[in-house]
This record gives sequence, structure tokens and C-alpha cells, in this order.
Amino acid sequence: INAAGARRLGLAIDAVSGRTAAELAALGGKPPSIMGRAIPVDGRFHEESFDVDGESREFLTARHVYRGANGEDLGVISVSHDVTELRRLEAQLHQAQKMAAIGRLAGGLAHDFDNLLTVILGYGGVLRERLAAAPAKHRLVDEIVRCGERAATMVNQLLAFSRKQPL
Repeated sequence: INAAGARRLGLAIDAVSGRTAAELAALGGKPPSIMGRAIPVDGRFHEESFDVDGESREFLTARHVYRGANGEDLGVISVSHDVTELRRLEAQLHQAQKMAAIGRLAGGLAHDFDNLLTVILGYGGVLRERLAAAPAKHRLVDEIVRCGERAATMVNQLLAFSRKQPL
């Protein structure tokens, strides 16, 4: 066993080396729990366990029976690689990729919406000019144009978000 494996059991290397699981339990070692599953003896697999501090860890493990010259089982050879940090980084990458996709979607929607707003604001300006002789109706056209301009500001904010620019 190496230092990481002994630490996982909560014991010193000297206390672990060459001992059976029953002997380790008698010494007060805390074998990591394997999430209520039977532990495979031969092969490679992922396992999730809790260390002595109760922290969840994920391991890529290869475990095989160690046999003597006469074929008798002498023990189990197990090599585990802690992939907890790798899994955490993979999750962060996946989240970053999702956020990038959302940014691209927001940018596409903002461009399409901006095209619609250009038409709305353009027709609002034309309507305002045509109703110059009817000031009572100006208020309604002004409200349409004001809402269109507020929407254009929101579109610019979405575009800044999709380009990762400060607002």
C-alpha cells in the first residue's frame, strides 16, 4: 500500500502493509465504504466511496486476485487512481460549454429581435410624421416608439452578454 491508500483507510502504511481486511478492522482501520455495492475482485471499474472524513471520492480501480505457484489465492492486488478532481473539472467544462451555447442562442435571438425592432421603430417614426397634424394621436405613437427603444436597449444588453462584453 502507498501513503494515499493508507490515508484513505485512516492508518499508517506500516499498520496496513501485509494485513488482511479483518486484521485492519481489528486495528481500528476504517475501510472506505463502496456505496452499498459488492466489490468486484477481477477487472477495471469506477467506484465511488467515502474516505475516513466522509468525503465522497471517485476512483478508477483495477483489482485482481494474487495467486501463488500452486494456484491458491494469496490476496488481492488493487490499484486505484483518484479521479475526483478530474470529474469535477469535467463537470465545470460541461457547464462552461452549456453557458457558451446559451450565449450563442441569446446572440442569435437578439439579432433576429433587433431586425424586428428596426421595422417597428422605422414605422413608428413614419407614423409620427404622418400624424403631425393630429397631436392627440402623437401620445400613442410616442409610446410605441419609447417601448421599441427600451426593447432595443435590452437587445444590446443581450448582444453584449453573448459576446462576453461588459454592459
